[in-house]
Amino acid sequence: MINVGNLSPLYTQLADALREKITSGAYAPHAAIPSQSELVEEFGISPITVRRAIRELTFEGLLYSRQGLGVFVTDRRKIVRTLVTGHFASIREDIIHAGMEPAIREVSFGRCEPDPDILRRLGLRGRAALYQHEKIILADGIPLALDTVHLPPRLAQILREGLAGDFLFVLLSKFGIRLGVVKRDFEGALAGAREAELLGGASPFPLIVERYDVFDADGAPLLSGRTATRSDRIRFEITTEN
Repeated sequence: MINVGNLSPLYTQLADALREKITSGAYAPHAAIPSQSELVEEFGISPITVRRAIRELTFEGLLYSRQGLGVFVTDRRKIVRTLVTGHFASIREDIIHAGMEPAIREVSFGRCEPDPDILRRLGLRGRAALYQHEKIILADGIPLALDTVHLPPRLAQILREGLAGDFLFVLLSKFGIRLGVVKRDFEGALAGAREAELLGGASPFPLIVERYDVFDADGAPLLSGRTATRSDRIRFEITTEN
């Protein structure tokens, strides 16, 4: 309950009240919380206070928003992304292992401006043609990650038909493309406005960003990508095999 005599800010008190309902199970995973107007009326506070409380809980990973539908409680189960040296497992398998249904939603595909860093990663020169594919990876219908991959024209043409519906490593295997090395690096970041909109959160919220470069069996660069994953929905496990 909100207490105006309490020294804590009103939005913190509301966040505490909602957090208690989430952790106690009063608000179940994927259930909608009361609307902004309902919370304003119930607690006798301003819309700004409600928005600040919801933003705080979204940042914590307890809530997520779906444009036009409302704000929902996060499923606290985390997907374990298992990375094993010498293996090219798709995130699809990790989503299934977590007991969830994997899916893809295409955002865009087309020729893009030749970014110098991407060209360097792909071993291309000058203003060589470059294609970009963006997709949202979903687990049980909820956005998990935004994946952006850059491809040279020939590979883009080969993979185009499958990009909208298949996970990348699954698709490469279907076309018989033998892989060599996959180089990855990770960093933390905050979602910008576009990422927040696509991933169903209120900006800013924390992401784990993976940049990856894929090489063929002969060591030639195939593609370069970036996956921005909601940090509240995943953790990484890295195993080294001899």
